[in-house]
Amino acid sequence: MINIRIKLLTLLFCGFISAQHVVGSGLEYVKIETESTGVSVKEAIDSALVQAIERVNGKSMESSSFLKTIEISEQKNNDSNYFSSQEYQDEIQSKSKGQIKSYDILSKNKMSDSSLWMVRVSAVIAKYKVSKSAKRKRIAVLPFQARGDCCMMMGAETNPTFAAQELSRGLSNSLVQSRKFTVLDRDYIQERSSEKKMLSGDVPSQELAKLGQELFSDYILVGTITTAQTKEVVRSMRTNNMTFQEIRGVVQVSYRIIDVPTSQVKFSSNATVNISNSELKKIGITNQNSPTEIMYSTLNLGSKKIGETILNAIFPILVESIKGNVVILGQGGESISRGQQMQLILRGDKIIDSYTKESLGRSEEVIGMIKITSVTSKQAYGNIINTTKDNLEELFKPKMMLVRPLTDEFNKEQQKINIEKKRSEQKKKFDEDW
Repeated sequence: MINIRIKLLTLLFCGFISAQHVVGSGLEYVKIETESTGVSVKEAIDSALVQAIERVNGKSMESSSFLKTIEISEQKNNDSNYFSSQEYQDEIQSKSKGQIKSYDILSKNKMSDSSLWMVRVSAVIAKYKVSKSAKRKRIAVLPFQARGDCCMMMGAETNPTFAAQELSRGLSNSLVQSRKFTVLDRDYIQERSSEKKMLSGDVPSQELAKLGQELFSDYILVGTITTAQTKEVVRSMRTNNMTFQEIRGVVQVSYRIIDVPTSQVKFSSNATVNISNSELKKIGITNQNSPTEIMYSTLNLGSKKIGETILNAIFPILVESIKGNVVILGQGGESISRGQQMQLILRGDKIIDSYTKESLGRSEEVIGMIKITSVTSKQAYGNIINTTKDNLEELFKPKMMLVRPLTDEFNKEQQKINIEKKRSEQKKKFDEDW
């Protein structure tokens, strides 16, 4: 038995990918013995070390990447004693990114009935105490592309690169605010996607998935801006023919979310987001602001709405508790605002596609409306305005109720109803006074 102690210094984690495992989490070291075979001593040792990592921290993209990296590394010496040298120590130290603190080669034997080598190692592996936030799904928002003639800012052409950058940044912020994703570092993604020449919106899903594996992401979001415009319109009042100016915006985006492990398109959409004058006013934007400020705000509002659509498709806002007339939602932040009204939905049985036998999700029944009363960074509180069900508190079960923001079309119809209602009330009051 050969008992060669190879000292491997714990590597300082460098770059974004490695830093994910250090920030907000501690380390403990686990000693474990593993055994593996290979056509060479090197291959058997490498395979045994990967097994040790996977038994301590689980099989992951990181361990698979480590194996592939050391498989393609050049073997500079065929002598089996080379694998106890400082040179190979440095190589493992670099490739393992600190996961392997040290190891002993307990035995190495060439199998008599084949040309394979069998190696047994005792390895000291760094076990990551991962924080709950680090367990979230990881998403990489690739830099969006913009068509050359996509963007008009108050009647003048604007730089499409500016529009693409601001929309990408806004989407990242929206997903971070949700606390449902770990959003990967934007500058790192820019660098890696540029190297791979993957800045085009029509890159095949399989190629995007490969990039996602290199980024250690679960999802990749990629898209193209087809329209981003702000303009000033003149409106007149029917009662006195007075005119006034309003700002309106529109953002049209086609985007895809790629599921990295399967290379499949998880979600895709051609979204048209209309930004109203009242929405811009709420954030302090009027026609007195500069065209750049107006366009920036339009893109920011547009990215927020698109982010909400993505979140509602992958992570619908669940009702976490109902006490009397009060509901508590499992999401807060900037994606939900006080005074906002939402549909209250009861989830039913799972629906299975008759052809593919895949789950299509659960059936849904709109059972009422809620109005948000307060919002924190992680939760939101609301009151039930109306409902078609009795005893909601007794009906409630975890993960069986959710809420969805009202669509623009629904809001417009509701506004029309409210206006007509006010007019009717004013007319009735006028008639009564006379």
